[in-house]
Amino acid sequence: MSMHYCFQSYSGLSSFNDYKQGTEHVQGITIDFEKKKFTRNQRISWVRALNPCPTLASLIEKFMDFLRKGQEEGEMILDTEGFKSMVNLRLLQINHAKLQGKFKNFPAGLKWLQWKNCPMKNLPSDYAPHELAVLDLSESGIERVWGWSSNKLTKNLMVMNLRGCYNLVACPDLSGCKTLAKLDLQGCVRLTKVHKSVGNATTLIQLNLNDCSNLVEFPSDVSGLKLLQNLNLVNCPNLKELPLEIGSMNSLKLLLVDKTAISVLPESIFRLTKLEKLSLNGCRFIKSLPERLGNLVSLKELSLNESAVEDLPDSVGSLTNLEKLSLMWCESLTAIPESVGNLQLLTELSINRSAIKELPPAIGSLPYLKTLSAGGCRSLTKLPDSIGGLASISELELDETSISNLPEQIGGLKMIEKLHLRKCTSLRSLPESSGNMWTLTTLNLFGCNIIELPESIGMLENLVMLRLHQCRKLQKLPDSIGNLKSLCHLLMEKTAVTVLPGKFWKAL
Repeated sequence: MSMHYCFQSYSGLSSFNDYKQGTEHVQGITIDFEKKKFTRNQRISWVRALNPCPTLASLIEKFMDFLRKGQEEGEMILDTEGFKSMVNLRLLQINHAKLQGKFKNFPAGLKWLQWKNCPMKNLPSDYAPHELAVLDLSESGIERVWGWSSNKLTKNLMVMNLRGCYNLVACPDLSGCKTLAKLDLQGCVRLTKVHKSVGNATTLIQLNLNDCSNLVEFPSDVSGLKLLQNLNLVNCPNLKELPLEIGSMNSLKLLLVDKTAISVLPESIFRLTKLEKLSLNGCRFIKSLPERLGNLVSLKELSLNESAVEDLPDSVGSLTNLEKLSLMWCESLTAIPESVGNLQLLTELSINRSAIKELPPAIGSLPYLKTLSAGGCRSLTKLPDSIGGLASISELELDETSISNLPEQIGGLKMIEKLHLRKCTSLRSLPESSGNMWTLTTLNLFGCNIIELPESIGMLENLVMLRLHQCRKLQKLPDSIGNLKSLCHLLMEKTAVTVLPGKFWKAL
């Protein structure tokens, strides 16, 4: 158990007779019964006070004795009578506790109530928190915030946290909220629909429905969500549709719909001109994207991993602010449009385990691309000659592809640090131009069928790690291997190499 108290000055307090007068100055209390059992011998773990009096610890002990009216096995029971005189209380955190008594004893000016693991099905009818700004009932068994009919959400409420309320069956009616900015319903697994009032929550900025696994209905009218910036619908596998007029959320910056059952993106999405991240990972029913996707001029990240997308619209090349494009495990995607070469700010392109057969020549026009990951693209048999134009690339991953040779132009990669070619069983050799990649620090050829290394490899003066293990057809190393002054790790188990060049020993 941890207990935190915030007091204002009351230096005249010295006895329990002054208790009620002293608590009038209390502004904040946190009591967190983290353990299942409470014992009287547990010490106060942390106390914070504003101008604390010499007898503060003694007063707190007496306060707890007064507050504590009963104790049952495995739980702590607090009586609301202990809060009645705290007229200046603004912060109250009573996590994992059980209350008894009249809730009208809570101070009317309370601003923040945190009651994690609240054991009640709904808050009592005699509690009217007119000044409440933050309500946190996360990880509770609560079913409805205020019962079936009453809506006591105040006009001052700014944050409502119901995360992990596994028994919640109804989203609160927000029609009375005039300042609500954040609503967190993550992990509310019994929730099947979102109350229609949410679509008209004009002050809402963040809405989190992540892991609401039984959610099937989202409000069709979202015209009021003009200020919404973050919408998280990740892992709602029964949600099949997004609002047709989603484009009216014209402040939206983050739209996450991973692992949902949606099959199309509404055409109105093109109006989300402030959207910075769109994530459709694991959307197994969506096969195409709207042609007007390119209107998302602020988009920085587009992620389609493990989706059923079959092609990308040419308009993707109009996403001039795109920095990250992720197409991993897209088993129906066989090509990338030539227009991708227009993505001048792209820094990361990931197509791992996709069905892509070739990279468009325009890819060499990406001046800021730093990482190109194509590991596991078994249909990829070659790289375009334009690959040498990637002036900023630092890591190129081609593991388990069907590439049989690398173009000579690869030597033009002046900034590359890591080249991964693990298990490229069709690869027989590296081009002589490989020695021009002077910045290379890691070269991974594990499991390749290369027969020899080029003599130019000795020019890689910054190479630190060279992985050749299980290159079973490699019979010798070039003499120039001894010129690798920075080489610290040479791994060549299970190769056919029997003799190391003389220069290699001199380098040691």
